Amino acid sequence: MSSKSKTIFVCTECGTQQPKWIGQCPDCGAWNTLQENLTAPAASKNRFQGYAGPAQNRVQVLADVSLEE
Repeated sequence: MSSKSKTIFVCTECGTQQPKWIGQCPDCGAWNTLQENLTAPAASKNRFQGYAGPAQNRVQVLADVSLEE
């Protein structure tokens, strides 16, 4: 499943990036200098990835579990 490309708007005068088009650049104050650019989607990460420690091979009876360390 591919991710959707993200659109950003970059000022041609100062290079600042904005998530939406606005008429005037908030950093340098230039008018109509924001141009639309598409960014590549980020690499997909497995959000379920993790480490749970070494697996235990045997089942323990609850009564056999010690509560003391």
